[in-house]
Amino acid sequence: MTRTGVFLCTCDGKIEEKIQVSAFPFVMRIYPEIALVQPMPNACSSAGVAALENAIRQQHLDHVVVAACPARFQEKRLRRACADAGVNPNHFAWVDWREGCVDAHDASRQILTGKAIDLVQMAVARVSRAQPVEPIRADIEPRVLVIGGGIAGMTAARSIADHGIRVTLVERAAALGGQLRDIPLDGAAQVYEQTRGAVLAHPNIDVRLDARVVAADGSVGKHRVQIADSFGVSELDVGAIVVATGAQEYRAATLPGYDGRRVTTLGEFESQLPHLATPASIVYILCAGSRNAPIPYCSKVCCLGALNQATRVKRAHPAARVSVLFRDFYLLGDAANEEVVLHARRAGVDFARYNPAHPPRVSRDFVEMCDAGTGAARQIAYDRVVLATPLVPHADAGALARLLDLPRDETGFFVDPHYRVHSDQSIDRGIFVCGSAHAPVDMDTAILQGLTAAARATRFIQQRVVSRPAWAASVDPQLCTGCAQCVETCAFGAIKMTAPTLTRSRVAGEGEFDRASIDPLLCQACGNCVVACPAKAIDALNASDAQIFAQIDAALAARGDGVAPVLVFGCQWSGFAAMELAGARGLKYPANTRVIELPCSARLDPLHVLYALYAGADRVVLALCPPDECHFGNGNRYAEARLENLRALLASRGIDPNRLRVARMMGDDARAWVRAVNESMPDERKGRHP
Repeated sequence: MTRTGVFLCTCDGKIEEKIQVSAFPFVMRIYPEIALVQPMPNACSSAGVAALENAIRQQHLDHVVVAACPARFQEKRLRRACADAGVNPNHFAWVDWREGCVDAHDASRQILTGKAIDLVQMAVARVSRAQPVEPIRADIEPRVLVIGGGIAGMTAARSIADHGIRVTLVERAAALGGQLRDIPLDGAAQVYEQTRGAVLAHPNIDVRLDARVVAADGSVGKHRVQIADSFGVSELDVGAIVVATGAQEYRAATLPGYDGRRVTTLGEFESQLPHLATPASIVYILCAGSRNAPIPYCSKVCCLGALNQATRVKRAHPAARVSVLFRDFYLLGDAANEEVVLHARRAGVDFARYNPAHPPRVSRDFVEMCDAGTGAARQIAYDRVVLATPLVPHADAGALARLLDLPRDETGFFVDPHYRVHSDQSIDRGIFVCGSAHAPVDMDTAILQGLTAAARATRFIQQRVVSRPAWAASVDPQLCTGCAQCVETCAFGAIKMTAPTLTRSRVAGEGEFDRASIDPLLCQACGNCVVACPAKAIDALNASDAQIFAQIDAALAARGDGVAPVLVFGCQWSGFAAMELAGARGLKYPANTRVIELPCSARLDPLHVLYALYAGADRVVLALCPPDECHFGNGNRYAEARLENLRALLASRGIDPNRLRVARMMGDDARAWVRAVNESMPDERKGRHP
C-alpha cells in the first residue's frame, strides 16, 4: 500500500483564520493510504522545505500532497525537494487553497473548510492513482544538416562549423548562392562572396550540390536522412537540421501578358540583361500577382529589387524609357531604402501609380492603366514588360514538410513553431527554419536569421544529451485498432503508425495492422489523442482517466450543505490560471465551485462530463483558451467541437444542454472567470457567493 503525506501550509496562520485546519487529520483518517497529515506554518521557507524532506524520509512517504498558495509561486521548488527525498515527480500534487478557496469567497468558516477539504481530497485522489514517471534521455548526434545553399543556409553552416561541429550542406542547384547568385549586390557583394568562399573552404563543412533530401526518420537528437545526388543515395545521421530552402519567383500563365519572352519576371529579365539590345521602352509592373487572390501577402523585397534593376537598366540604356507602375512602395521600413527611389528618379525612371481595383492590363503593344493621381487612362508602348512577382515556396516544399513533420502556414511557407508550454514539459526538436523558407526576406534579414538558427542549432548540439520526465501519453498495443485518428489530432507530430509486420497466425496469410506509437520526446502531454482514440488505447500519465474520474468522485461526494456543486474543468493556461488570479485580486464567486485542472482543454473527454452529471454535478463548465490562443496549437478547437456534439446529444435525450457550458478566457482575465462561474450558476444562486 502507498504511504501518502498531506502537508497543510497555514501561511503563518492566515489560513487558519478562515479554515479549521485542525479538522483535517480527523477527516483524512478515512483514507488508509494517508500516513501523515501535517500542518506547517510556512512550507515555502527553508525550514519548511527541510521539514518536508525530513518527514518524507522518516515516514517513508511515497506520495505527497501540499496545500498552499498558487502553484506558480513554490510548486517547482517543493516538487524538487520531494524528488530529492525519493518521491516520484508524478506522485506529487499541489493544492491552491489560498487563492483557490480562502481569498475567493465571502463564506462562513464551515463552508470554506468544507471546500478546502474537498480540494485536498481531490488532490489525494489524483496522486493516489498516478503512475510513476521515469526520465527519458537521448544522445544527440554531433552533426548538423543544412538544407539550402542560399545566403541564409551558407551563413548558418559557416557559423555552426566555426564551433567545431560537422555540417553537411545540401543544395539542389549545381552551385551555392541561391536567389542572389546572379544578381548584382553592390555593397553587399563582398559579404556574400566571403560567405560562399568560407563555406566551400571550411574543413567542417561537406557541401553536396545537385542534391536533395529524399527521406527522413528518427527522433530528437538523431535524425536519419537519405540524400540523393549524382553519386546515388546515401544515409546520414544528424542531431539537428536547419531548413534554409529559400523561395522562388511566382511564374504563372495568369500573370498579365506573361509569356516569358517580352513579358517576364524580374529574375528572368535579369538573365536577359547581358544580351539585351537597346530597348525603346521597358515597363515594370509592381505587385504583379500579389496582394490579391490567390497570393494575398506582400513579399517585401520585390519593390526594392525592381527599383534597383530599373535604375541599372536606365543607366545602361539612357535613351530608353523606363517606367515603373506601382500601387505603393514597401521599403522594409528602412529610411536608407528611400534613397533607392531617389536614385531611380535621378536616373530618369518614370513613375506612375495605379489603382489596385484596376490593375494594369498588358496587350500586344501597350500597357494600359488608369493613373491613380490624375484619373486619366494611359497607354504605354513597350518593348519589354517586367513583372515584379511575389516570392512563393518551392514546389517541393510540401514534400519536405511531410518528411520533417514541419507545419506550414496558409501560404505554404514553413513555420518554426514555438509552443507556449512549460520548459520542463517541452523539448526542442532540433529542427530550425531560417531565411525565405520561413517567409520572404531581404539579404540582411536572411543573414540575421541564419545566424540565429545557427546559434540555436549549436546550443542544441552542445547539450550532447536531451532529458525530460516521461509525461508523454502511451499506447496500449493490445487495444489499438490502427484507426490513426490520434495522428491527426497531434499538433507536434509525435504520433506515427508503425509499419505493418506480417506474422504467423492461425489463419493463413493473416497479418498485423498498423498501430500507433508515440514518441515520448516529442509528446507535449496535452491529452488530445487520449480523447480522440475510440478504442481507449491511449492514456496520459499526467492526467489519466483514472485520475480524472477519481477527482470527480472526490469533488461530488455527498455534501452536508445540500448545495449541488458546479464542476469546472479548467485549462491550466486559461481557466485555472484565471481562477487563481481572481482569488489573488479578491474577486468573489460562489463557493460551491470545484475546479479540476487539465493540461489542455482537449483532455476533457465527453465521458468525463457525462460521469460528472450522473454523479451529481449541477453544472459542468469547461474554461478554455479563446480561438487561436491554444498553447498546444489546436486543442481548444477539438474540445469545443466535442462538447458541442455532446450538447446536441443531451438535448436529444431530454437533458438541459445548458448544464454543460463553455467559457473562453485568457489566463490573465480574472473577471472573465468570475463572470463564467456566475453565469453557470442556477438562476436562484446567481450573484450569491456562499
